[in-house]
Amino acid sequence: MTFTDPQFRYPSTIYDAAHHQTDFTYDPATGQVLASLDVGNHLATSWSYDGFGRKTRVNRPDSTATTWAYRRCVDTCGYGGTAKSVTITQNWAMFAGRPTSRRPCRWRPSSTRTGARS
Repeated sequence: MTFTDPQFRYPSTIYDAAHHQTDFTYDPATGQVLASLDVGNHLATSWSYDGFGRKTRVNRPDSTATTWAYRRCVDTCGYGGTAKSVTITQNWAMFAGRPTSRRPCRWRPSSTRTGARS
């Protein structure tokens, strides 16, 4: 394991038991992972965040992605008056070069709604 930041907080390179190397890139202001690269297999994953530091997108090496959307509830948001916010998650895949929420073979996106309780 190697570190590039002077405080040794964020590992820039990690080796697994088989000595395969994975490199990481971090946001210097927040420490959140922005990208990882499996060096031997050339597989890259990237993460995006909103202004509050919440994850908004993950792009995976197999051309699939997961997106998150957040919104503040101004009414009950369908949770009996207990939810303060709602998180919606949707998985995406590339099909014929275009992002789609549906794949052949009856693949469906998984959408999850979660309510934060006070």
